Amino acid sequence: MLRSNIGPTLCVMKRGLGLITLLAALSTGAPIAEGAWATRTLGGTTVHVFTPATPRGPLMFALHGCTQSAAAIRDAGWDDVAERHGAVVAVPDVPNGGVLAGCWDYYGQNHTRTNHHNGAVLDIVSSLIADGALAIDPDRVYIAGLSSGAGQAFVLGCLAPDVFAGVGINAGPAVGTEASEASFVRTNAAATAAVCRRFAGANADAFDTQLASIIYGDGDFIVSRNYGPLNADALSMLYDAPTTADIDVSALPGYEPSGTGRTWSDATGPRISMIEVDGMGHAFPAGTGAGPELSFVASEGPSWPTYLFDFFAANDRRSGATPPPRDGGSTTPDPDGGSTNPEVDGGTNPGADGGSTMPGADAGASSGGSTDASGCTCMRRPSNASWLALAFALLIVVRRRAV
Repeated sequence: MLRSNIGPTLCVMKRGLGLITLLAALSTGAPIAEGAWATRTLGGTTVHVFTPATPRGPLMFALHGCTQSAAAIRDAGWDDVAERHGAVVAVPDVPNGGVLAGCWDYYGQNHTRTNHHNGAVLDIVSSLIADGALAIDPDRVYIAGLSSGAGQAFVLGCLAPDVFAGVGINAGPAVGTEASEASFVRTNAAATAAVCRRFAGANADAFDTQLASIIYGDGDFIVSRNYGPLNADALSMLYDAPTTADIDVSALPGYEPSGTGRTWSDATGPRISMIEVDGMGHAFPAGTGAGPELSFVASEGPSWPTYLFDFFAANDRRSGATPPPRDGGSTTPDPDGGSTNPEVDGGTNPGADGGSTMPGADAGASSGGSTDASGCTCMRRPSNASWLALAFALLIVVRRRAV
């Protein structure tokens, strides 16, 4: 009986909070998103497309994770920041239901720009750029994702660095890995960089102007947290960006953000950012307000959609476009003013040869979640985690039988 009442209750609460937000925005003069979402059939799948009131160039792809719907990522806080940047946001369903349980096929090292799910996403890019009403700037096309979607985003960032000016990796494994390696790291930064460069082939020069943002939770027990620093170190090799500086995560936009972070810079400025979010599990950091992690979306903490757009705009190396004014705090610390992390020397990962750079990170965090002073277990979704763990296990079995 209690379960049957949860849905309507949450619906009423959500509508009430939406009304309060609207009234607050009206009273303070804050901008209200004027754009709209619509669905299109592109690349053989359904794509949710946000079109701002006045498109001004950027295009952001957001890829969902295993067992997660595209709608969950669509509703994770893109609207206002996309409107401010005049950006189109594309959230595709994984084609044909994914490899299994909605997983994107980022696995392995035999990727080309036409096989697996790569061709479908690149077809969607071409279709959206060809739509003149969207006014997309080909030099400001970005891709980001959660979990298997992050793996897919990383693969495409390597395969097509000439297409994607920025890559967002949210709780994602290294490029070239298999499903069985999600929770345990069996590669290193140098090997990851080599796979990525091989994928790029003749387009490897485009790494000179590509940007990357990496984010994950300190309570993630699905994908090893050790992939965060490993991926950052691999990209710092590719980008030749060895200089590190700390990020003040508490100053980022979102809802009570906290955690640790750093940037990797070249002589011009930041190229890579990495943030470990306090208290977040395996989830997309929406930063939209108080609440638990639902459908692998964390409402508390930093707003990654805001951070992504602001970080990519502030450090743009391709288009020369002037970024819009930021709201909600700076996303890019002064690389000369931040403290240097002594654990990183020249952008290399001291534990990248298979060892963990964070205690317990290879095995993932405890599935019990974090406990606050009242004894409440916070920001964990055991049922979500269980489904995702089962999906990974089944995928490993299916792929082994196919070999």
